[in-house]
Amino acid sequence: IIDGLDEDNESSRRLVQSLLQEFKYCSNIAFLCTSRPEKVENFRRTIPAEYTVQHATLHGISRTNVEQFVRLNHQEITKQTGNNRNTDELVRRVMKSEGLQEHLRLPMNLILMIYIWDHDPDQLNLTSVTHTELYYNIHQLCKHKLKHRLTNHQDTKDIDDRKLKVNIDNVLITIYKTALESLSRDQINLEEETVDKLISTCDNWSLPYKEVLSAFLCLRPTWTMLGIQEQYSAPHKGIQDYFAALYIVNMLKQQYSTPTPASATPASATPASATPASATPASATPASATPASATPASATPATPASATPASATPASATPASATPASATPASATPVSATPASTTSASATPDTPVSIKRVLEVSIRSGEVDINKYQNVVIHVAGLLHLVLDQVPETAAREVVHLLQESGMRHNNQWLHLLDNTNMSPVIVKEISHLFNTKETIEVRDGRVRSCAALLPHLSS
Repeated sequence: IIDGLDEDNESSRRLVQSLLQEFKYCSNIAFLCTSRPEKVENFRRTIPAEYTVQHATLHGISRTNVEQFVRLNHQEITKQTGNNRNTDELVRRVMKSEGLQEHLRLPMNLILMIYIWDHDPDQLNLTSVTHTELYYNIHQLCKHKLKHRLTNHQDTKDIDDRKLKVNIDNVLITIYKTALESLSRDQINLEEETVDKLISTCDNWSLPYKEVLSAFLCLRPTWTMLGIQEQYSAPHKGIQDYFAALYIVNMLKQQYSTPTPASATPASATPASATPASATPASATPASATPASATPASATPATPASATPASATPASATPASATPASATPASATPVSATPASTTSASATPDTPVSIKRVLEVSIRSGEVDINKYQNVVIHVAGLLHLVLDQVPETAAREVVHLLQESGMRHNNQWLHLLDNTNMSPVIVKEISHLFNTKETIEVRDGRVRSCAALLPHLSS
């Protein structure tokens, strides 16, 4: 079983290819591989001709198993949080939601939902909460807990609340940027040089780095050439994607917002251009995991028994947070000044900031392979209508164009996007030009809102 082909790197790619070559004449070997959809075709082209390839799509947990999943995982989460939330009440609310969002069938999203509900049940509207809103709420919880700890920390207890928030937000900009850079290098674990940069940024903003980094990143043991070492990493690939999207959206906001006068600069840093600190996000659905199994022609592929996780808890660090659709999302707080090292891809009259431009400047490796950033762009699409007062048509067009370029073609994928942008009118209009009206459209309970928003824009 090879899990997460979309998270591969040069070493793991060589290993997989070596295994495929070694066993291609064996009739009793089958490889079961999972990946996000955007990597499937690339992988398929590398499979030796001796294999028979079968393809399946995972849509998440069936509705009949959602109740058991929610019950078991909430019971495990309460053991860790110590909260006395009623599990039966959560199960009742979930099962009562006839129009349960499609993305809430994905295990990771259900875990985030359970965790948020355990902390604050009133934050969730189960019939309309988007994927990115789940991440946004988790991120807000992490920020709130960090701020509370720093308020009582001996090194930061004398910093007033407003300045403390500004300092945290400015460090987060650097974390978001490193997420995008690491993603471009196919790295989950952060390089030593990157960690040193984050530590330096924390020092510049007078924050204890161990407290800050542990709030948003994981420190896990990793095997290296030097033996077992602890390395910082994003808690989950989806979180890395989300952080990268937050960086892009913050750069876009600089262009579309009126500059705010600087009001906070770390003593040891020279301020660069004003950077909005934590853009308030809200919606984007990661494409469902798509497994591709490669099996030698003479072999019969084995089907693994399905398993329901019983105790998955979101890592202590998590990304952005989200306001439920029923609530008014908090507006992004502009951070006055950012240390020079945290700002790049700033707009000038000659080089206006665009999503593609931010990617090019951050990656610095020539042509951008947009397939790799499909999930990042989906998150960007979901953030635009929350971070900007009005979604510019240029930004909406670029988002939809980039997603099309990354391989999004099917009506189902466009409906996913609509669900997770809260049917932003500008996005709806752009998608309507690409929607295949000759294709049969199945409207399920969780898709009524997106189909209703799209229908008036479709030509007969």
